[in-house]
Amino acid sequence: MPVSQLAYGAPITAPTVTRPGYTFAGWSQPVPSTMPGQDQTFQAVWQATSYQVLYYQQNLNDDGFTQAEAVTADGTLTLKLYYTRNSYTLSFVDSMQSINYSTMQVKYGAPIVPPADATPSNFYPPGFVLITWDPVEGDTPSLELPGGANMPAHDASYNARFGFPDGGIGL
Repeated sequence: MPVSQLAYGAPITAPTVTRPGYTFAGWSQPVPSTMPGQDQTFQAVWQATSYQVLYYQQNLNDDGFTQAEAVTADGTLTLKLYYTRNSYTLSFVDSMQSINYSTMQVKYGAPIVPPADATPSNFYPPGFVLITWDPVEGDTPSLELPGGANMPAHDASYNARFGFPDGGIGL
């Protein structure tokens, strides 16, 4: 906090002051043009800079955006941030028979929906059915989680596991 010693009658020049996030609104009392015959103290008066920040996230089902969050002061300044979701390759395969049931581009965070029409080829014994889809990559989420799984921030592959409906040995 600067302190100045001025002689009686000397001109007073108020300093230029700044403060991040605030607007200078003036001094606590009027600053005279010359130094009076007694000590004077002046305090800067600050007003917080007003703003509003709106966060938008790209929709899962189209290229539009939906407001995800808002940070507001009094709304005199609005900043809008739009985030485009990355898309990754999602594959469902039968690695035993080199069958690709489905490959598609899926946006990060979208629910993973396996194909409904995956049936075992003639390679498998009669009576085999699809038991589950096993993640190929170690950090790919299991589809057996409560509520399913969402697309991770990388390509993901699932391998079909076929077996007997009663839980017998599968391939």
